[in-house]
Amino acid sequence: METKADRTPKPGEIYRHFKNRLYQVIGVARHSETREKMVVYQALYGDFGLYVRPLEMFISPVDREKYPQAAQEYRFERVNPKANPEAGLDGADSEAAEYSEAPQTPNPDLIRFLEAEEMDEKLAALAQLEKSASPADMRGAAAALEIELGEGDVPEQIENIRKFLRIQAKYDGSRLRDR
Repeated sequence: METKADRTPKPGEIYRHFKNRLYQVIGVARHSETREKMVVYQALYGDFGLYVRPLEMFISPVDREKYPQAAQEYRFERVNPKANPEAGLDGADSEAAEYSEAPQTPNPDLIRFLEAEEMDEKLAALAQLEKSASPADMRGAAAALEIELGEGDVPEQIENIRKFLRIQAKYDGSRLRDR
């Protein structure tokens, strides 16, 4: 019997949404305010957008009342396109097929940043990420923080995240003292 821990996605794994689109998991992060675990994942089609969804929703069964015709049991189900090429590419465009055959390993510095719980850990991870970040990594970090980075190169975006984190720490610290 599969447990909740067995269903928790891991970085690099590929999942099919019940509406038949493929996504690659970037990592599991925590919401900075609620501490809720969130899955950060990237579309393997179209513009390869980044998304964040609560872990509980990501691993939940398909709502059979709302979607009685859904072919799979869970909202997202892990697939292995390399082991079974037919397992996940129906309905996905050729760009997704090409990408999914050689999934990239997520940047470990991004994973460290996403998993950091304390502000000093997050800032240290951000300093490390600054040395290795790609534009896709920056989109993942921004999605996890629920912020817009705007235009600019990676160093400018890193600085914007650093400023955001410092403001957040200052605000959270003063809010806690006022109680």
